[in-house]
Amino acid sequence: MKKLLLLIVGIVFLVSCTKDFLSLKRDMKNVVPQSLEDFQALMDNSAVINLNSAYLLGEIGAGDFYLKDETWNALSSPWVKNAYNWQADIFQGSQSDIWNRMYEKILYCNIVLEGLERNKNDIHDIQGYNDVRGQALFWRSYSFYQLAQFFCAVYDKQNLEGRIGLPLRLESDIDQKVGQSTLLQTYNQIVVNLLEAENLLKEEKPIIFGVYFKSRPSKIALRALLSRIYLQMQEYVKAKEYAQKVLTMQSQLLDFNQVPVKPVKEYTFDIFGSTNPEVLLYDVMFYNSVIAQSRLIVDSVLLRSYEVNDLRKARFFTSTNGVDTTFRGSYNGNVDLHGFVTLSEVYLILAESSVRENDIIRAKEIMNVFLSNRYANSTIKDISSLEKSALLNFILQERKKELVFKGVRWQDLRRLNLEPEFETTITRKIEGISYKLLPKSQKYIYPLPDDEVILNGYKQVVR
Repeated sequence: MKKLLLLIVGIVFLVSCTKDFLSLKRDMKNVVPQSLEDFQALMDNSAVINLNSAYLLGEIGAGDFYLKDETWNALSSPWVKNAYNWQADIFQGSQSDIWNRMYEKILYCNIVLEGLERNKNDIHDIQGYNDVRGQALFWRSYSFYQLAQFFCAVYDKQNLEGRIGLPLRLESDIDQKVGQSTLLQTYNQIVVNLLEAENLLKEEKPIIFGVYFKSRPSKIALRALLSRIYLQMQEYVKAKEYAQKVLTMQSQLLDFNQVPVKPVKEYTFDIFGSTNPEVLLYDVMFYNSVIAQSRLIVDSVLLRSYEVNDLRKARFFTSTNGVDTTFRGSYNGNVDLHGFVTLSEVYLILAESSVRENDIIRAKEIMNVFLSNRYANSTIKDISSLEKSALLNFILQERKKELVFKGVRWQDLRRLNLEPEFETTITRKIEGISYKLLPKSQKYIYPLPDDEVILNGYKQVVR
């Protein structure tokens, strides 16, 4: 066990010190875990497993913030600058840390899944065996889903023909050639594995030192993730079903009337979301200085959408220099953004999917509960008279305000741009030059890293 943990530490060091992912993968191939404790240790390596790399791409490109010209010029990562103004060539021939880190996580999961199968006759804790297997299936599926939001076309259930998916690496053999799947195969793999994991994961998160250990996925986290995925797939009946399953297990939102406004330079929420009932799984978005408080300036149109009695404005945002507004509302309670589905997102998924399925009464019931926890007491919006179209618009606006800087906006832009009434054009200006991201643009699909295309013969995205 100690040798395994030392090897894991070495691998983490390797990740931070080199871009050579092949070296990393070959070191991982030498990991030979055998016991259930070994496999759980791999799944508990939060520096790899709980690091959410892909969503950073979405936050950079979604248009909820801007940079001053001098800040943009000072950025040290070319790919960040290219992603900020939606250039055709993002990685410029270099490897992609985001791609590599996500497939590193997938590699961990494959090692665990194969090791569990290989040693199942020697593991007598059946519940523990099932839970660890469920964790590996969960994290692999979640990783594929994140990658698909950037390196694949948006899932349009009416137009799946010819859409290319991800390389679905389901084995740990690094020498195995894996071709690109179709988009339908990618999503089918994600959903099938999550449905299997639903029957394996524990009902509750484990309790360690008297508190919930939120870095391990549980059944409620999985069901929340499925509700997000089904919404993205326009499977509104299933999105509604899984959102309702979550709220049956846990429904208590944070009442922002009870959340104090912190001093200007402090974060609003508690560290790691440890006491936040809306945090269903600890999730750390890969950090880059582009989203640092000293650089990120919140879009003024977004800021104006928060009304005076909207309690989120003072809790999500602050000014560090008395002029520009920045974000301080991460549910991780620090500079690290949180990207996993929160309980508030589940409420909004249930409301939207209910409206789309013509269950207007249920949608309004859910939104009234949600609004009572976000607006000042006695100032709740009256939505009783809203018809379907107006109610859907209202819910989508609340999604944008509630889920800001939670890795969701990019996913919403992609799926909502399929509907003409919700198409959005994003504009940024750098040194007097305007750049636009148009609805349905091919730039909503990021190019594959060139080394993956060359080594594996993958079809490259044309942007």
